[in-house]
Amino acid sequence: MKKKIITTLVILGLAIAIPTGVMYNKELKAWNDGYCITCDNELEYFDVKHLKPNRFKYTWYCNNCHHIEQFHFLFQ
Repeated sequence: MKKKIITTLVILGLAIAIPTGVMYNKELKAWNDGYCITCDNELEYFDVKHLKPNRFKYTWYCNNCHHIEQFHFLFQ
């Protein structure tokens, strides 16, 4: 019985950790060290939206080409 609980918790942990890591890496690539991927101008912090407990969506804006990027992680 104890092994089933441990196995279930490990599987549940992996089911949460793997998609979160994939999303983080995807957003980190799009972040491009704070520069716009379209015109290479610096992005400016624009807005934050509270989605649910401990979940936010951060919006960054390019003044040059008006490109908008939204992330679930805060990069600085």
